[in-house]
Amino acid sequence: MLFDRILKRCKLLRDQAKAFAEAIDDNVPDGPDKSAAIRKVREAVMTANAGIACGES
Repeated sequence: MLFDRILKRCKLLRDQAKAFAEAIDDNVPDGPDKSAAIRKVREAVMTANAGIACGES
């Protein structure tokens, strides 16, 4: 089913992004660069999810 494929892809991206964000959190000192890096991971996931949802046929 189309909706299930979309959810599966979005979850995969979310899970991978969470692991990357946790690596950033664990290894980058607190400060504006760390905040920006985590924010950009979040933005990338949202953009990718939109691409999946809008581009799936």
